[in-house]
Formats: sequence, structure tokens, C-alpha cells
Amino acid sequence: MALFANYRLPSLIFTQSSGSVHLSRDNRFKRCLRMLFYTLIFSSLYLSIATTFIKAQVINELCFLNLVGDFLANDNRKIAQYSGFMTSDLAAKIMTQKGAAYQLMIETPEVNYQNLSGPYFERNIAVDLIFQDSTEHISRVNWTDTLHRNQIKAVRKTAYQELRGADPRWLPKYLGPGLMVTAGISGLIALFYIRSS
Repeated sequence: MALFANYRLPSLIFTQSSGSVHLSRDNRFKRCLRMLFYTLIFSSLYLSIATTFIKAQVINELCFLNLVGDFLANDNRKIAQYSGFMTSDLAAKIMTQKGAAYQLMIETPEVNYQNLSGPYFERNIAVDLIFQDSTEHISRVNWTDTLHRNQIKAVRKTAYQELRGADPRWLPKYLGPGLMVTAGISGLIALFYIRSS
């Protein structure tokens, strides 16, 4: 009996050790899944809020206000009435005079972004100002500067759709949503595996 017991003991120890190794591998796999899930979540959050902490130059709405407002302030033509595209801040800035010679028509601004080398874009905002008396006089004013791609989102923030321009970056359109979908799928897989094990 003593010999039989001595023979069975190593087999029992080996079985327990094997179970412990199997359990340890499961724990490591679960830990890897959790790390992958949290990494994807943090990556998605970074893409969505990181640009908030990057200082933008001048938002498009303020560019439009300065562009048109400064031009009219330095122009000697007196305006009786104005019409066309208008923001509330610009309306407060335009001075009109009863009986003045000119009617002002402000065309819808053109907002474009051109891709430059590296992570930079050239921003161009152009506005046509039409002064009407017996004839029409068109003055075109332009704003041009250079933006980092991380500033595009901030400068496009405005209540006026016409002042946003089309977002020239392909990254927010495809990578951001793709990462969020991937993070969601990975999370579901990880949760299902953890609950079923």
C-alpha cells in the first residue's frame, strides 16, 4: 500500500500543477483582452477631445467679422441699407446713414482649405461686397492664413453653416468612427469571454 501511495502522489501533484498553469494562462489572456479594450477606448477619446486643448488661431466667424467690418470701416462710401449674408456681430458693426448713396449687398462667403506639405492647410475666406448706386461696384476681400490640421475642427465651430467650409481632413471622417466601432466590438468580445469563463 505504501508503494502504491508513493506511486500515485507524483501523478496527483502533476495534475494540480497543470491546472494551475492552465488557470494562469486564462488570467493572462483576460488581462490582455482588458488592456486591448481600454487602449482602444482611450485612443477613441483622444481623437475626439485632444483638439480641444490645442489653441486655434481665429475661428472662421471672427475672420469674416474682421474681414468685412474692417473693410467697411476704412471705406468712405456711406451705406443706406445692407442685405445678403449677415452675422449678428457684423450687423451691430455696420453703420448706416439715412439718405446715403449706396446699398450694400454681402455675398455668401467662400471658405476653402488647401492641403499643404505636412500637417498644414491653407485657409482662404473670400467675400464679395457689392455697392449699388446707379451702377454696381464689386469689392472682393480675402483672408488667408495657415492652420495646423488639429486646428481645423476648432476654427469651423460656428452657428453659421456657410462659414464652416468642408472639413478637408480624412482622418476624423474615417479613423475616429472606425476606432470607436472596433473598441465597441472588442469590448463586447472581452465581456462575453469573461462572463462565459
